[in-house]
Amino acid sequence: MLTRPLLKGRLGKWCLALSKFSFKYIPQKAVKGQAIADFLAGHSCLDLGEEIEDMNFVMEVSLIPWVLEFDGSSITNSVGAGTVITSPDDDYKMMSFHLDFDCTNNQAEYEALIIGIELLREMQVSTVHIKGDSLLVINQLT
Repeated sequence: MLTRPLLKGRLGKWCLALSKFSFKYIPQKAVKGQAIADFLAGHSCLDLGEEIEDMNFVMEVSLIPWVLEFDGSSITNSVGAGTVITSPDDDYKMMSFHLDFDCTNNQAEYEALIIGIELLREMQVSTVHIKGDSLLVINQLT
């Protein structure tokens, strides 16, 4: 009785050719910092020379993001928005704004968020944690 070969084509040829070897895949969990430093030291693109040995370097990395807290309020006569921006060093700026147009409470919340984000862009902040009491606005951000 005739049967088809189990392995055919390129896949079969490679399986047959590699069958004499024993392979085991071990995933790498993390890149160690020393491995990156060793790689960069061995593959430097610039010759820095001896003049750099006398220099001291300081680099500050902050893992704590900026925080933007916002709130908006609308009553019959007045509409307002407020923001509190807190830096990683716990310095904060509180600002309140009177909006010169009629809007709902949710629209005032959006305006407060937009004002806060515009202020952060002017300050060239790239990472921010946003807090607010309006679930509608917060759920649309995430």
